[in-house]
Amino acid sequence: MTATPSHMDREVELAKRREAIQAERARLLEELSIRREERDNYTTERKRDAGAAHARNQAVLQDLQLVEQRLKNIVRSSPPSAIISLEKHYWEFVQAEIPKWEQFLLGKAEGPFDMKHQHRSKQKSKSSQTMQISREKKLPPSGYKTFPR
Repeated sequence: MTATPSHMDREVELAKRREAIQAERARLLEELSIRREERDNYTTERKRDAGAAHARNQAVLQDLQLVEQRLKNIVRSSPPSAIISLEKHYWEFVQAEIPKWEQFLLGKAEGPFDMKHQHRSKQKSKSSQTMQISREKKLPPSGYKTFPR
């Protein structure tokens, strides 16, 4: 039994189609392989970058903890005597001023300062004391033309 020409043409056509499909499959497998390799490289780079970032973050964290510990040690140590003296004087001043302010805040007395007098004194001298002294002595004000502008 011999194949008819139409069957032969059909066989040739199917063989060509099979070759084309196999070539396309090979191309797609190659492309898949390339993409898989790229993805693996990308993942490897990301893991390496994440590891490096983690190491940097740990180093920064250790530095911050060290600075924090140093600051705590400074705070725990006693402050200089000048600061203690300033603090003592400040609280003595506050204690002396509290009674004046209590009466004012309770509405039983006027403010512990004369508002009208202060307002007038501000209007009276609009220039600084330095300017007044320099005008009295006919001198330029301090800092006049000593610094480039």
